[in-house]
Amino acid sequence: SAFKKDFLKTKVEETTAGLKKSKVFSLEIELIPSTGDIELPNIEYDLGKSSLRPESFVSLDKLVNHLIVNSNITIELAANTDYRGSETSNQKLSQARAQSVVTYLISKGIKEDRLTPIGYGETKPKEIDATTSYKYDFLKEGDVLTEEFIKTLTAEQQEITNQMNRRTQFKVLRTDYGMNTVPFGG
Repeated sequence: SAFKKDFLKTKVEETTAGLKKSKVFSLEIELIPSTGDIELPNIEYDLGKSSLRPESFVSLDKLVNHLIVNSNITIELAANTDYRGSETSNQKLSQARAQSVVTYLISKGIKEDRLTPIGYGETKPKEIDATTSYKYDFLKEGDVLTEEFIKTLTAEQQEITNQMNRRTQFKVLRTDYGMNTVPFGG
C-alpha cells in the first residue's frame, strides 16, 4: 500500500508464488491526487453514443480498485462531448455518458450514493497538458480545444481533438463517506 497527504491511497499486489530462484521486484506505484479533476484515460465514446467502448473497462476497473481502497471517498463523474450537435443534445448525451460509467461502477459493487454523474456537454473543452502536447506535435501545452480552435486544424487533427473532448473525468467530492459524524453521546 502507498499513501501520501492529498493523494488517494493505492494498493498493488505482487506474488512470489511459483518462483524457484531469487528475484528482485521493482514496483512503480502511481499516486492519484485527491484534489482537482482526474481524467480517466481511454474512456472514449463514439460520436453521438453514450455506451462504453470495451477498451474503457481497463481504466474503469482501476477506478473500481481505487474506490475500494479509498472506501471513504465520494466522487463526481464528469462526462463531456465535442462541439458537434446542439447544446441541448450534447448536455443530454454527456449526462447519459456519465450515467453509463456510474452504471458500470455499480455493477462492480460500488455503492450508488458514492457516485454523482454530471454531464457538462460541450461547456468544458479539454486543456492540453505537457504529456498530450508531447504526443501530438500540432498541440501546445495550454491549448484549449474549443470549436474555434479545432476548426483551424486539418480534418484528421479535428477528429483527434474532438475525440479528446469526448472524455470522462472524476474528482473527489468528500473524504468522509461512511464515517460516523455523530458526536459522542449525541
